[in-house]
Amino acid sequence: MAWYEIFIVSLGLSLDVFTYALYKGAMLSRLDKKQILKMILLFTGWQSGAMLLGSLISELPYIAMNYQRTERLFRAASAVIFFLIGIWLIVRALHMRDPLERREDAFAWRQLCIWAMLTSVDSFLTGMGMGFLDTRVTVQIIQLAIMAALAVIIGIYAGYRIGCHGRNRVLISGALIFLLAGVDVLFRYYI
Repeated sequence: MAWYEIFIVSLGLSLDVFTYALYKGAMLSRLDKKQILKMILLFTGWQSGAMLLGSLISELPYIAMNYQRTERLFRAASAVIFFLIGIWLIVRALHMRDPLERREDAFAWRQLCIWAMLTSVDSFLTGMGMGFLDTRVTVQIIQLAIMAALAVIIGIYAGYRIGCHGRNRVLISGALIFLLAGVDVLFRYYI
């Protein structure tokens, strides 16, 4: 995959992080830069680690030995993974309700860790899909880390200013990016 394709997929992943940051920002009565930095490190670490772990799946000896023989199968698996992530994000968006916004300044780190783990599932699967497409993992992780950090910063500040309404549309936008990535893989390698 080219760097701009990785950038677009990273944007799709970061929109998932953005929705959680938007929600957290809507609950804050004041912005504490130290707490925001910790949240950035938490989400960026989980996203990057999951992407690395998913990418390493494609490096397992059995997969690496059989990659040349079953290359088309692994590329098809990448498209399926992207489609499944897109569908998963749409389902989440359709079942998401706008929460009651209540002001609280405490960062519930246990809850934030759970949120970071949930958003990293998409990164893990994307890392697998990109690994099957023989994409360099360092480029993936660097772009994802930057996008995740920006998503947390922009999400918290936007949530603080305007609330967390519209999170569904953000998730659907991320889903559309993944669906388009799946279509791109199919057209590039099969048509």
